[in-house]
Amino acid sequence: EIEPEVVGVAGLFSPSTGIVDSHALMEAFQRDAEENGTILAMNTSVVSGRMQDYHGQNSWLIETESHDSGNFSFPCDYVVNSSGLAASRVATALGVTGPPKTYYAKGNYYALSGSCNPTFR
Repeated sequence: EIEPEVVGVAGLFSPSTGIVDSHALMEAFQRDAEENGTILAMNTSVVSGRMQDYHGQNSWLIETESHDSGNFSFPCDYVVNSSGLAASRVATALGVTGPPKTYYAKGNYYALSGSCNPTFR
């Protein structure tokens, strides 16, 4: 038990640093997703989304637009809103009530010399 005040399902543990190669991590997530049948639509904006009956099942219908391939829609069982700074806008487009407001902030990273306790309380 590293931090008893944190409740979670899963996480990344890095004993020597809190910095992760986010680009390599996203590429690994993309590869895993595509190997499991996921279709990714890059450079595509979500215009709207709604729940609907699709072949007797409740599914999402996602409406999109892309400068490369035009507008299209598709049904899906799950939506993962991984749109970064646009997450609140996408949540609103999907009809999610009360998405959190986006706040922009600059992060700062520091190197610590000597030994220190990696657990902060």
